[in-house]
Order: sequence, then C-alpha cells, then structure tokens
Amino acid sequence: MLPVHPDCERPMGDDVKCRVLTPEPYDVVDHTADLGVRVRGASREEALARLLLAHGQVLGGGAPVPVETEVELDLAYDELPLLAVDALRAAQGLFDRRRLLVGCVTVERFDDAAVALRLGCGAYDEVRHAEGLELKAVTYHAAVFAPEGDGWVAQVIFDV
Repeated sequence: MLPVHPDCERPMGDDVKCRVLTPEPYDVVDHTADLGVRVRGASREEALARLLLAHGQVLGGGAPVPVETEVELDLAYDELPLLAVDALRAAQGLFDRRRLLVGCVTVERFDDAAVALRLGCGAYDEVRHAEGLELKAVTYHAAVFAPEGDGWVAQVIFDV
C-alpha cells in the first residue's frame, strides 16, 4: 500500500487503486510559448495521479498544498490521451472557479471506459503560491498517456 499523507487520511478500502500526494516529480517539456509537463508512473493510475499533481505544482509554484476539501471527479473516456487532458481541464476549472489546487489524488476506479478520482484540494494562497504560473488552458496538442517500458508516461501541454 502507498503511504498515506496526514492531510489525505481516509480508509482506502480494497477497491482503491492508487493514492498519490505532493510533492511528486515531473519533467518540464519545452514547447514554444507554452509549458508542458511529463510524468511517469508504475501504473496508469499512478501516472494520471502524478499528472494532476504536477498541474497543481505548476499553478502553486511548487509550494505545499494543505488539503482542506475533497472533490469527486468521474470521467468517461474513449482514448487515454483525451482522458489526461479532460482530467487536467477539470482541475483547471477548480482553480479558475474556486481557486483550489490539487494536493492529493486517490484513484478509486480506472477501467476501460471511465475513472473515478477523489482530489484532495487546498486553497490557493497568494503569498505561499506566488511563484506559480498562470495557465490559460490545457491543450490536446502533444498529449500522451501510454505504456512506456515497465510503466506509464503521461504528458500534457499548457497554454500560458
């Protein structure tokens, strides 16, 4: 079982697939006038969770995100790269509408047509998160979510 962060304490149950929390490593993808992130995980669940956390880290400048609330997210998908973009668009919407950053991700279900996520979120703090970048949009351009070697890789480009 993955370690549980005190801000994310909650019984995982046997059906929970994965829980990941910040900080998580990600690679910055150079892209003209935009910013991309690439993450790797041992499973597709872990890669998706790390991608959502990377989004929160970019917005928050790498500062801690104390989890204060949970948001449930259910997404249907046809293709994995589209799922990655849709998940990040949902996280971007939480930031745009409610000024929430993702600090913990629990993947409760991940099957061939849908995922169920629980996002542990914290409020954006103008002082603590001052080094963060403003993201305009999550794009489909160069989106990747695929097996790689013994694990998975996910990549998304943000319009900044």
